[in-house]
Amino acid sequence: MINFGNFGIPKKYLKKSEKNNYSCLLDPRGETLLRITAILSQNDVMAISENLKKLGVGGLTVSKERGRGKTPPPEIHAQKGSATFQPQFSQKYCVEVFVTEDKEEDVLTIIKKNSRRGKILVEPISRAIDIATGKEGEEVI
Repeated sequence: MINFGNFGIPKKYLKKSEKNNYSCLLDPRGETLLRITAILSQNDVMAISENLKKLGVGGLTVSKERGRGKTPPPEIHAQKGSATFQPQFSQKYCVEVFVTEDKEEDVLTIIKKNSRRGKILVEPISRAIDIATGKEGEEVI
Protein backbone atom coordinates (compact mmCIF):
# COMPACT_ATOMS: atom_id res chain seq x y z
CA MET A 1 0.00 0.00 0.00
CA ILE A 2 1.29 3.45 -0.89
CA ASN A 3 1.34 5.92 1.99
CA PHE A 4 1.25 9.54 0.86
CA GLY A 5 1.15 10.85 4.44
CA ASN A 6 4.92 11.27 4.60
CA PHE A 7 4.84 13.76 1.73
CA GLY A 8 2.78 16.39 3.59
CA ILE A 9 -0.27 16.01 1.33
CA PRO A 10 -3.47 17.31 2.97
CA LYS A 11 -5.84 14.51 3.95
CA LYS A 12 -8.74 16.04 2.01
CA TYR A 13 -6.98 15.03 -1.22
CA LEU A 14 -6.39 11.44 -0.13
CA LYS A 15 -8.80 8.62 -0.74
CA LYS A 16 -8.61 4.91 0.05
CA SER A 17 -9.83 3.03 -2.97
CA GLU A 18 -12.83 0.83 -2.23
CA LYS A 19 -12.07 -1.54 -5.12
CA ASN A 20 -8.34 -1.80 -4.58
CA ASN A 21 -6.17 -1.75 -1.51
CA TYR A 22 -4.20 1.44 -2.09
CA SER A 23 -4.40 5.06 -1.13
CA CYS A 24 -4.37 7.51 -3.98
CA LEU A 25 -4.87 11.15 -4.76
CA LEU A 26 -8.00 12.61 -6.26
CA ASP A 27 -8.31 14.99 -9.17
CA PRO A 28 -10.10 18.29 -8.42
CA ARG A 29 -13.50 16.68 -9.14
CA GLY A 30 -12.88 13.79 -6.74
CA GLU A 31 -12.06 11.08 -9.30
CA THR A 32 -9.18 8.68 -8.72
CA LEU A 33 -6.62 8.81 -11.55
CA LEU A 34 -4.87 5.62 -12.69
CA ARG A 35 -2.08 4.73 -15.08
CA ILE A 36 -2.62 1.37 -16.76
CA THR A 37 0.48 -0.03 -18.47
CA ALA A 38 0.34 -3.12 -20.66
CA ILE A 39 3.66 -4.77 -21.52
CA LEU A 40 2.98 -6.95 -24.55
CA SER A 41 5.24 -9.56 -26.10
CA GLN A 42 3.50 -9.26 -29.48
CA ASN A 43 2.30 -6.24 -31.42
CA ASP A 44 -1.39 -6.17 -30.46
CA VAL A 45 -1.38 -2.38 -30.20
CA MET A 46 -3.77 -1.46 -33.05
CA ALA A 47 -6.64 -3.64 -31.82
CA ILE A 48 -6.26 -2.23 -28.30
CA SER A 49 -6.08 1.34 -29.62
CA GLU A 50 -9.22 1.03 -31.75
CA ASN A 51 -11.26 -0.43 -28.89
CA LEU A 52 -10.04 2.21 -26.43
CA LYS A 53 -11.21 4.90 -28.89
CA LYS A 54 -14.69 3.34 -28.86
CA LEU A 55 -14.65 3.49 -25.04
CA GLY A 56 -13.83 7.21 -25.19
CA VAL A 57 -10.29 7.02 -23.85
CA GLY A 58 -8.65 10.23 -25.04
CA GLY A 59 -5.13 9.03 -25.68
CA LEU A 60 -2.47 6.44 -25.13
CA THR A 61 1.28 6.18 -25.36
CA VAL A 62 2.97 3.32 -27.20
CA SER A 63 6.66 2.50 -27.01
CA LYS A 64 8.81 -0.32 -28.30
CA GLU A 65 11.08 -1.77 -25.65
CA ARG A 66 13.50 -4.64 -25.22
CA GLY A 67 13.13 -6.97 -22.28
CA ARG A 68 13.23 -10.47 -20.90
CA GLY A 69 10.33 -12.50 -19.50
CA LYS A 70 9.64 -16.09 -18.53
CA THR A 71 9.38 -17.22 -22.15
CA PRO A 72 12.74 -17.01 -23.95
CA PRO A 73 12.84 -15.16 -27.28
CA PRO A 74 12.96 -17.26 -30.45
CA GLU A 75 16.30 -18.39 -31.80
CA ILE A 76 17.82 -16.27 -34.57
CA HIS A 77 19.92 -17.47 -37.48
CA ALA A 78 23.33 -15.86 -37.06
CA GLN A 79 24.58 -15.58 -40.65
CA LYS A 80 24.82 -17.83 -43.62
CA GLY A 81 24.61 -21.47 -42.78
CA SER A 82 22.93 -23.20 -39.87
CA ALA A 83 24.36 -21.26 -36.92
CA THR A 84 21.71 -19.95 -34.51
CA PHE A 85 21.81 -18.15 -31.20
CA GLN A 86 19.40 -17.33 -28.41
CA PRO A 87 19.14 -13.57 -27.81
CA GLN A 88 18.90 -12.48 -24.18
CA PHE A 89 16.22 -9.84 -24.84
CA SER A 90 13.22 -9.66 -27.16
CA GLN A 91 10.98 -6.90 -28.48
CA LYS A 92 8.17 -5.73 -26.17
CA TYR A 93 5.42 -3.20 -26.77
CA CYS A 94 4.31 -0.94 -23.91
CA VAL A 95 0.91 0.72 -23.98
CA GLU A 96 0.20 3.38 -21.33
CA VAL A 97 -3.27 4.74 -20.67
CA PHE A 98 -4.38 7.31 -18.09
CA VAL A 99 -7.99 6.92 -16.94
CA THR A 100 -10.26 7.53 -14.00
CA GLU A 101 -11.09 4.61 -11.71
CA ASP A 102 -14.59 4.23 -13.19
CA LYS A 103 -13.06 3.14 -16.56
CA GLU A 104 -10.47 0.79 -15.06
CA GLU A 105 -12.32 -2.51 -15.56
CA ASP A 106 -13.39 -1.62 -19.11
CA VAL A 107 -9.80 -0.78 -20.09
CA LEU A 108 -8.47 -3.99 -18.50
CA THR A 109 -11.09 -6.04 -20.35
CA ILE A 110 -10.15 -4.44 -23.69
CA ILE A 111 -6.45 -5.13 -23.13
CA LYS A 112 -7.07 -8.75 -22.08
CA LYS A 113 -9.40 -9.47 -25.02
CA ASN A 114 -7.07 -7.97 -27.63
CA SER A 115 -3.71 -9.26 -26.37
CA ARG A 116 -2.23 -12.69 -26.56
CA ARG A 117 0.57 -12.40 -23.98
CA GLY A 118 1.95 -9.86 -21.56
CA LYS A 119 1.46 -8.13 -18.23
CA ILE A 120 -0.84 -5.33 -17.08
CA LEU A 121 0.15 -2.91 -14.32
CA VAL A 122 -2.28 -0.53 -12.60
CA GLU A 123 -0.90 2.38 -10.58
CA PRO A 124 -2.50 5.35 -8.84
CA ILE A 125 -1.43 8.77 -10.12
CA SER A 126 -0.67 11.41 -7.52
CA ARG A 127 -1.15 14.38 -9.84
CA ALA A 128 -1.70 15.11 -13.54
CA ILE A 129 -0.95 18.57 -14.99
CA ASP A 130 -1.21 19.87 -18.57
CA ILE A 131 1.93 21.93 -19.16
CA ALA A 132 0.40 24.25 -21.78
CA THR A 133 -2.85 25.11 -19.97
CA GLY A 134 -2.00 24.44 -16.33
CA LYS A 135 -5.20 22.37 -15.95
CA GLU A 136 -5.15 19.49 -13.52
CA GLY A 137 -6.89 16.17 -12.98
CA GLU A 138 -9.22 14.33 -15.33
CA GLU A 139 -9.30 17.26 -17.78
CA VAL A 140 -5.72 16.54 -18.85
CA ILE A 141 -6.29 12.89 -19.70
